[in-house]
Amino acid sequence: MTTYLTLLFLVALSAAVSTSFAAFVSINCGSSEPYFDVQDSLNWTGDGDYVHNGVPQLVNSFYGAGPILSTLRVFPSLQKNCYTINNLQNGERVLVRASFYYGNYDGKHSPPEFDLLIDGSHLRTMSLQKYADNAYLITEIIYVVNGNATSFCLARTLPNQLPFINALELRSLGPKMYNRVGSKSFLLLRNRVAQGANQTIRRPDDPYDRFWFPNVPDDQSSHLEVVASEAATIDVSSAEDQPPPAVLRTAIASTGTRVPLALDTNLKAEGPIYINVYFSEVLRLDSTQKRSIQLYIDDRPYLEPIIPPFGSVSEACITNITAAPNTTFTAQASSNSTLPPLLNAYEVYAVVDAQPYRTRKKDVQGLMALQTAFSVLQLWTGDPCLPLPYSWEWIECNTAAMPQVIALNLSGFGLLGSLPDFSSMDALQTIDLHNNNLEGPIPEFFGSFPNLTLLVTNNCINGRSCPPLISPSPSPSLSPIEAPPPSVMPTSSPGTPLPSNSTPSHSGQNRNIAKLPIILEALIQILLLSLLLISYFY
Repeated sequence: MTTYLTLLFLVALSAAVSTSFAAFVSINCGSSEPYFDVQDSLNWTGDGDYVHNGVPQLVNSFYGAGPILSTLRVFPSLQKNCYTINNLQNGERVLVRASFYYGNYDGKHSPPEFDLLIDGSHLRTMSLQKYADNAYLITEIIYVVNGNATSFCLARTLPNQLPFINALELRSLGPKMYNRVGSKSFLLLRNRVAQGANQTIRRPDDPYDRFWFPNVPDDQSSHLEVVASEAATIDVSSAEDQPPPAVLRTAIASTGTRVPLALDTNLKAEGPIYINVYFSEVLRLDSTQKRSIQLYIDDRPYLEPIIPPFGSVSEACITNITAAPNTTFTAQASSNSTLPPLLNAYEVYAVVDAQPYRTRKKDVQGLMALQTAFSVLQLWTGDPCLPLPYSWEWIECNTAAMPQVIALNLSGFGLLGSLPDFSSMDALQTIDLHNNNLEGPIPEFFGSFPNLTLLVTNNCINGRSCPPLISPSPSPSLSPIEAPPPSVMPTSSPGTPLPSNSTPSHSGQNRNIAKLPIILEALIQILLLSLLLISYFY
């Protein structure tokens, strides 16, 4: 009985361990409603729990894009806006995919340009103006999570170019997948191909929900043919990066042993690359037949010849090299091969170096304390300091070594209440809190900051009385300094018109208006005194 209970415990523990790396998140950006995609067996959720800013919009109905791509979230305020996905496992490798479908949502026929960032690192620039209004673009990245959460950010790079996103997906990968790339590097997908497939292969055929794009020879490729596997099943357990059996059931083969097969890398620039090539024999060969394949890079052999196994898969990994858009990768028949080469599937990635550091944890802790105390600050997410120049608007950072926060610029943010303990931010040199409605004493921990410049005027700190909170609508006659602090950008329903001013202002409280009750009281007292003097003399 004891042995049986122990076995049950070990089975339960094994299940818990295997599912702890099972994050599977599909976010329908700009939508507040859940949606089940029957075709791909996917549960989509709205994005309200993952982002704190932005405006939902609808794609122009002329471009009918389906329930996922027809909604989007656009970011007219802040330079950097982030989606944050929590409850991840530190050190797990994940796939993140972002989808962009402009669909002329703003009626301007002008797709924007903006930057994509992950956890403080610059990933790529999305130059959508190169494409038509109805172009569907995706970006996919594989990387190792640092901590228990990850942030995917969109950053404005040009005036009046508003970042947007339609869908964001995160998939946990197996613990041994894509391990030939270090934990400090990103794999940016350039191409992933299922040779001979007639449609895109993804979930449920691929449990990791990778996109495998179909490729068939065109009508002029008489030297190439699509071949189907005769194997009843295909075992992929021996392959490090776990291609789904569905992409191995077809292949493209040459019609002769002297005809090479070329890989379409879709590389955009010179740099380090990571390529997986998958081979599975499609025929039951007899003793007189042999298929041996040699990989070449720019006509130079790479690795040993590969003999594709029947009913399973052989994976060849090309890594630790630099390639350019014109670098050629081919599969050719070896000199002793009686059969022409074939190719079932392949993946091509550009290797992108991640930032070696993140903003200091003690600074992040202090900033979180401020955000917890003042909800207006919760719009800012992602790494506070990185990457440059996309640090939060109300902080200044020293990024010479480990990024650290050296200044808080919170003048005129409408902060109401008492200051929390953010003493962990011991690198602070300037704290500007003037023109708010802060109460209570100046925190004692301010005295522990060396060479601190502190600005706290126009607050209720240290017994000073605060003027009554008056928040009239901004008047055109008010100067920027006198305008009341802006309200938080609302999360409105899809189709809400975007504000004409896409840059938020953080000006101080209207001090002239705040002084109005005092001035009126003085005028009334002067008037009463004048009446008394008149009655005395007359």
